[in-house]
Amino acid sequence: PRNGAILGVTYDLAGIGGDFSFNKVVPQIRGYFSPHKRLTFAARVSVGFILPFGKKGGAPFDMRFYLGGADSVRGWGLRRLSPKVYDEDCAMGQPGCGGVPIGGQTMVLANFETRVRTVDQLYVAGFFDMGDVREGIKTFSPRNWNYAAGPGLRYASKIGTFRLDLGFRLNETDQSAAERGWAIHFGLGETF
Repeated sequence: PRNGAILGVTYDLAGIGGDFSFNKVVPQIRGYFSPHKRLTFAARVSVGFILPFGKKGGAPFDMRFYLGGADSVRGWGLRRLSPKVYDEDCAMGQPGCGGVPIGGQTMVLANFETRVRTVDQLYVAGFFDMGDVREGIKTFSPRNWNYAAGPGLRYASKIGTFRLDLGFRLNETDQSAAERGWAIHFGLGETF
């Protein structure tokens, strides 16, 4: 899209005869504005909640929230922005002890992107991303929100837009200990 807004909500319900029971709600708004045929501003804001219920309340690891990667906070590696568990011999922040991401129950995400068409089907982009994932239910920690920014290249082919982004983390938080400060991402299709 080049102009307009898209509102959406994803709702998942688990607990009918399974090992876990939860509601997962993710509302999202995306907006696009093109003041010139070669320039588009795009933005996305989303939050997510996992709400356990019943005797088997909770969500499995693969259904929890993770950020980082080509489609969320691009200064982080894929699914690295998440609460983590550490080996008993490692302490959080100790060199060489990156921890294992286990996902969270609350997520906040915002992306802002400028897309400029240069020649033919080649675009350059600049982006600013913000996001955080917390273990607690309906828990937000604005002081620990993670920020990233960087440049990108886009090529609009007949099968879709090929994308290359280089993201840099802009701040240190409780989840960034022992994490690399940059990431390169390849993708097919726009981020949002």
